Amino acid sequence: MKPRALQMMLSVVLAGLLASASPALGANADAGLAIAALHVLEQRYVKAVQPVTLLNAAVDSLRKTTHEDLPEIPDGTLGAQAEGVFRQDFARAAQADTANDGTLAYQTTRDMLASLHDTHTFYLDPAQFKEWQDRYAGKPGYAGVGSLLASIKDSAGTILMVYVAAVFPRSPAAVAGLQRFDQIVQVDGTPIAPAVTPLDVARIVRGPIGSTVTLTLRRKGRDVMLTATRQAIEAPVLSTEMVRPGIAYLHLFQFTTGAADQFRSAVRSLEAQGSLRGVILDLRENGGGLYSEMQGVAGTLLPTGTLLAHAVSHEGPSQFVATGTPLLAQIPLVVLTDGNTASNGEVLSLALHDAHRATLIGEKTQGALGETITLLLPAGGMGVTIAEVNGPQYEQVEGVGIGPDQVVSLTVQDVSDGADPQLDAALKAVGAGN
Repeated sequence: MKPRALQMMLSVVLAGLLASASPALGANADAGLAIAALHVLEQRYVKAVQPVTLLNAAVDSLRKTTHEDLPEIPDGTLGAQAEGVFRQDFARAAQADTANDGTLAYQTTRDMLASLHDTHTFYLDPAQFKEWQDRYAGKPGYAGVGSLLASIKDSAGTILMVYVAAVFPRSPAAVAGLQRFDQIVQVDGTPIAPAVTPLDVARIVRGPIGSTVTLTLRRKGRDVMLTATRQAIEAPVLSTEMVRPGIAYLHLFQFTTGAADQFRSAVRSLEAQGSLRGVILDLRENGGGLYSEMQGVAGTLLPTGTLLAHAVSHEGPSQFVATGTPLLAQIPLVVLTDGNTASNGEVLSLALHDAHRATLIGEKTQGALGETITLLLPAGGMGVTIAEVNGPQYEQVEGVGIGPDQVVSLTVQDVSDGADPQLDAALKAVGAGN
């Protein structure tokens, strides 16, 4: 079947990516928002849905938000009638909603979609949807300092630490001296609460363009204070360097517009610096992006036509394949993965592994794989999974993840010490270890 160059979206947290506040209530931010999302699911979702079940999930969200004793929609209630009952429930809940700013409709729709337990079907409020669109168009998406934040969690999923996973080149953070593995412990003198998410910290750091922010950082056991001037940040696609003589390191952050061309150009530039004897491709914190861009990146590392993944949708089966002429045919390749390597990051990792082209080192990937499109709703928009995607050998990735060939964990102590055992293991694997 002919490959389809549709979007495979992502959920990685880039510093300050999503808006912290939603616009004021609009004419369409009412019960009709969840109903519109339901109609999209009925028409486009990869699996058949149960409207009453979904609407009852929305009703349950209303109950939790407003503490109103709202009736459930009986099983077997037909479409228009079920929607009518939901509208009545929503109207009653809205009367009890003291905020009255549209967030009730947003949260209800978000929770209804979340009840599918599908990582690629989700709701974005109007501000988030605009920034999502801007990001995939390659436009600056927010005003901040320019860093990628990540977290370390325990086995129960509790966040133990939020740290700087990368500093964007030429960003205010880079100019001010922010470093990888720094922990942000205070922002303008206000301490960061324990167990906050990377997105929480990012929202605190953001602010108006041109304003300054003072960060107190914990770096290798001591506190460091620096001040940065916020700017409109365009999250980079790629960062590269020669980490050892003949050893190229490429940190691919995302598969947004132009990623394939940038990746190919970077490889050529690295090759021009001298004979390469090893390549490390860092896909940690890479949550995916556009399928067509991932396809082009894969084509730099694999022969044209190499099978990347299988997809099944309402239109039938299809295959994703690599395109382009490979530039690194025989050079040893290591791919670094972690728990936030997702979607297209997982497709590329698994395809390189199955083609015996790369060794995977690091931690198990997120297990968030599906073919998704984003659609406009009366207020904001939604991602909807339109195809199930599996690996080249039909491996299931959604909800499962990809285990690396060599498991190397990044611990709280490693970050505190400023150490990267995953990168050290990759260097050893390509013959450049200490």
